[in-house]
Amino acid sequence: MKRLLKLVLIIAGGAVVGLFALLFLAALLGSPSREVITKAKYGDRWPLSVDRGTIECVGAGAVLFHADGNTYAVNGWATSTTDYPDIREIWLDDPAKPGLKINIDSIISRGLSLCD
Repeated sequence: MKRLLKLVLIIAGGAVVGLFALLFLAALLGSPSREVITKAKYGDRWPLSVDRGTIECVGAGAVLFHADGNTYAVNGWATSTTDYPDIREIWLDDPAKPGLKINIDSIISRGLSLCD
C-alpha cells in the first residue's frame, strides 16, 4: 500500500511540474506585442507615408506605430490614453476618394491582434 501511495505521489508531482513547464512555455511563446509591418507587405493598401514601422499594442488596446524615431497613436484608445501624436501626421490621403484617407483598418486590426 505504501508503494502505491508513493507511486501516486510521484506521478502527481510530475504532473504538476509538467503543467508549470507548459504554462511557462506558453508565456514565452505567446503572441508578441510588437510586429514590424511594411509597405511591401501591404502593397497598394499601405496607408502611411513611411515605408515601414513597428506596430504595438499597449495596455487594454492602445495601438501604437513606431517609425523613424517617432511614435504615433493609431486608434482612438491610443489617442485618448497616451500623449503620442495622432497617426494622421503620416496617414496618406486616398487619391481615389478626394477628402478621405486610405483605409487604415487593417493596421488597427493587426495591432489589436497583438494585445494580450
